Amino acid sequence: MYMTHLPAHIDLSISTYSIHQDSALIILVSYKLSKYLFDSKTALLTSFLVAISSFHVLYNQTARYYSFNGLLNLLSLYFFITALQNNRISKWFSYLVTRTVSLYMNYSSFLFFISETFFIIFYRIKYAKSFKRWRFCFIAIFILWLPMRELFIRDLVVLISGEGFERVPLYIG
Repeated sequence: MYMTHLPAHIDLSISTYSIHQDSALIILVSYKLSKYLFDSKTALLTSFLVAISSFHVLYNQTARYYSFNGLLNLLSLYFFITALQNNRISKWFSYLVTRTVSLYMNYSSFLFFISETFFIIFYRIKYAKSFKRWRFCFIAIFILWLPMRELFIRDLVVLISGEGFERVPLYIG
């Protein structure tokens, strides 16, 4: 989304602060998610491991969307888990927005989306009330993602044909 949806005449000067802000937010969200699922000790260990992870540091130093996509996937997972347990509309809406944006950013977000789908289908009896709202979110996410299907099919054909995978920038306007 950083690089693909901007007109060609816009200057892409990204400050160091804005790049590292995603990284700090990933550490914060991983702490909050771990604390929600486990306890404070586990949350501190998780955030420490995320902070010193070589992959996290490497992706943080590239001025690309990887850190932001990771942040969106973590936020989406957090909203998914809290929405399942609380079944509040605000949490489901937050999940809907973060998951849709993450699917627009990178195809790897489908792995999270598919995992969440298998989880909710497997535990649909335990989360019967939440299952109805999740089903609505699933349909809404699919409908909101439909404009991307042509690009997805194009990239899938290129990937399957073995010609290599190179993202062609989109220019709006």
